[in-house]
Amino acid sequence: MALDGTYTGLLASVADWLNRADLTANIPDFVKLTEAKIRRLVESQNITVDSTVSLTAETETLPATVKVLCTVELTDNSFKGSLGVRSMQQLADLKAFYSTTGVPQFCACVNNVLYLVPTPDISYAARITFEPVIDPLTTTATNWLLVNHPDIYLYGTLIEASPFLRDDPRVPMFEKRFDAAILELKILSDRVAYPNTPVQRPRRTLG
Repeated sequence: MALDGTYTGLLASVADWLNRADLTANIPDFVKLTEAKIRRLVESQNITVDSTVSLTAETETLPATVKVLCTVELTDNSFKGSLGVRSMQQLADLKAFYSTTGVPQFCACVNNVLYLVPTPDISYAARITFEPVIDPLTTTATNWLLVNHPDIYLYGTLIEASPFLRDDPRVPMFEKRFDAAILELKILSDRVAYPNTPVQRPRRTLG
């Protein structure tokens, strides 16, 4: 079955490549392991906007879909403007200058919890932009990465099956193609994030 951008298609394609009926039941686990690796290596190109956030306390729990917080912006008519995104250490230092409640000026995000300085004195409507997590294929039929970069999923899943393949000569090829696909995606992500900056390609050495 050809890779068609769906979880079902991926499972079938991996099964075809492996050609091992005894591993069919293991393929979903190989995909999960691949997704765990991908989340550590890949930055999402799909910056997401959520305009339904309310800032009411010193800490606010953000949606579970937030992987990396980009911006926080107050959207009330009387209180518009972006908050400065800082590290937790920087936020702790700033907190010393804001002993009373007021309009939030700075924030930090750790484990989907948003920390605000100063503590809001009222409820403020806000909009956040963030890099979302990659939706696991066990909960959705597809995701942006599988649709646009199926080779990452395919070769990554085949690598996770490699302990069962023993001396299969294709394993180094799987690893090489997976690494190349990840590198190409990172270069593409840099072009999206910094469109006017020349991309520095890694130098290749001969020998």
